[in-house]
Amino acid sequence: MSGDELRLKFLHVMQTILAWIQGMSAKVENVLNSPHSEREQIRTVSGSSVVNDGEQQHVIDLFGESIRVDKERVEQGELLIRKEVITETQMIAVPVTREELVIERRSKDGASSEVLRGQKIVRVPISEERVLIRKETVLNERVSVRRRHIEKKKRVSVPVKHEEIEVTRKDAA
Repeated sequence: MSGDELRLKFLHVMQTILAWIQGMSAKVENVLNSPHSEREQIRTVSGSSVVNDGEQQHVIDLFGESIRVDKERVEQGELLIRKEVITETQMIAVPVTREELVIERRSKDGASSEVLRGQKIVRVPISEERVLIRKETVLNERVSVRRRHIEKKKRVSVPVKHEEIEVTRKDAA
């Protein structure tokens, strides 16, 4: 039912109530002005009240439902984020150098001779390269984790009740 139809129906109901009240007012005046007749008792309808301001008037409360929308946060689960240390073996080929000392002394005729006068052996220090491994911690990447709120409108339909009044007029014959 559209708003215009609802307003028209409301106006019709109000006009009917007004006509009924005017009819009741005329009856009450007749009863009050009549010297010998008994006064009618006016009873209230359940959920209504009577207001006394010289005239008796019935007030009928009409109730309806209105919609109140609330939201609640519902946990859908959780994410576990953890760092895991993975150890892998890397093979690296490193060229290393070592020294080898060869001393050979020969005479003119090609025969071996002493290396130095009076000594058969001469000691000469030599060296070699040894691989040293050192580990350093370096930053490979940064991972950023954040929450993002995404808002969308959700359509919900809810049945809503309201009360209306219907007046049926009975004419006394």
